[in-house]
Amino acid sequence: MTYRVGYEGGAEQFREKIGALLRASADDFTVSLMDRNKSFEAVVDSFVAGKDIVAARKSGEIAGFVLFTRGGVRSPIKRFCPCVYVNLTLVDRGHRNQGIARRMYRRVFEDVLPESGYDCVGVRTHAPNEESRSSITSAGFVRKATDTEAGQKLIYYVYQS
Repeated sequence: MTYRVGYEGGAEQFREKIGALLRASADDFTVSLMDRNKSFEAVVDSFVAGKDIVAARKSGEIAGFVLFTRGGVRSPIKRFCPCVYVNLTLVDRGHRNQGIARRMYRRVFEDVLPESGYDCVGVRTHAPNEESRSSITSAGFVRKATDTEAGQKLIYYVYQS
């Protein structure tokens, strides 16, 4: 069975599914989700509030998602901002290494970016996260900046149309 990947609107409607995937994947994050001095529910809320979603579905179930904002600004890549900014990309462990993240990024590039009024998409990842860095660069993002936050090295990438 194949994956259906597409823009699905506001992320709030998928809060429970996003929360379940975050909880199941919590150990995969370089910085613990719970190191944010918030309850897990507050962490989920911070990810979905005001965000849109591109989701990958298999048999109707969400296998992965990209959460993003339009008009995002991040200091390390401010010369490319405002932009469509990817706040979180997550693929369920059982569906990884099948090109799903790359396909979701393509939907952002091809469906969201042209109608957004911006000319680029920004994303960041933690430097030690090799799987994320590989997924980001294989989708067409180009490394543009590095920064440090809470002692963690971050790498910022930009895709320009």
